[in-house]
Amino acid sequence: MESKVYAVILCGGSGSRLWPRSRSGHPKHLLELDGGVTLVQQTVKRLDLPARQIYCVTERSHDRILRQQVPDIPSDNIVVEPGRKGTAGAIALALQALAATARPEDVVLFLPADALIQDTAEFRRTITAWTGAAQQERRIVVLGIQPTYPSTGFGYINLGRRLRQLGDFDIFDIKQFVEKPDEATAKRYLSSGQYLWNAGMFAARFGVFRREYAAHLPAHAAFIDEVSGGSDISLKKLYLALPEETIDYGILEKSRNLAVVPASFDWADIGSWADLHDVLEHDEHDNVFEGEYVDLDTKNCFVYSPDRLVATIGLENLVIINTKDAILICPKDRSQDVKKVVQKLKDRRQTKYL
Repeated sequence: MESKVYAVILCGGSGSRLWPRSRSGHPKHLLELDGGVTLVQQTVKRLDLPARQIYCVTERSHDRILRQQVPDIPSDNIVVEPGRKGTAGAIALALQALAATARPEDVVLFLPADALIQDTAEFRRTITAWTGAAQQERRIVVLGIQPTYPSTGFGYINLGRRLRQLGDFDIFDIKQFVEKPDEATAKRYLSSGQYLWNAGMFAARFGVFRREYAAHLPAHAAFIDEVSGGSDISLKKLYLALPEETIDYGILEKSRNLAVVPASFDWADIGSWADLHDVLEHDEHDNVFEGEYVDLDTKNCFVYSPDRLVATIGLENLVIINTKDAILICPKDRSQDVKKVVQKLKDRRQTKYL
């Protein structure tokens, strides 16, 4: 019997990087940032899989709105975390939900909900190779993005030896994962041609994931097996007892059973307002305006104001985000610091703005 492919979309997020539009109860993957469709809706559509084979892992505060945005996905396929336990916990919870239907040889893809990918055709072509590699290699197969500039905002994957070719895609061993580099190191990575961006996408046979959890995160593996075995112990209690851990530290940086498929489709993490400005359509002066506006001699700005007119005069390289209860104004090159504003609001306990 041919193996099935399941996709799990990781729908976490604290809503800090695109504040004040994104909030803790409405993070960026639930926002309409490009063409009137939210990022999670775009992710579901790109997959081109039957809805019954797509799962979403989310937290309780996002559950209702997520279900509204992806109504075709069966209710039981929306997996709600009892509490935040990192990506290793979220993935273990998804594997538990899949255990009743997925066979050991079925392939499970894990993808973030908040990436912007506009070349759907190339994405689907890559998915075919990625899925094939996961079926054949009996490893966890990471999807790495060919870097286009020396980013200091992403982790990198150092390519090892070439394992095989699948169609016109090469599959490589992974030499190591490396943390976000400084600018000089990022430039060296780019020029070497031996590094890929780590986009948080990985796939394997269902049985391979269970094996890797057993080898590296035994508490999580016991959680999957205990619940899957029909124990009457509370799922919530078991889950909340797990140590908080990321899949990167918990498994990917320890396992020797890894491979990577380099991907060349366009990919944007949208980690800041400057990132979003760069991928949206600009006017002749490199501005992005959303809402009513009047501008005089304005260049390279991002202005969002859906409910009131904004007039700008002689401005350059600014971000202006106007929502019903908060306004953000900052230089584009400091838009990464928005998360510091969010932290200050937390410190001041001004939670109504979060």
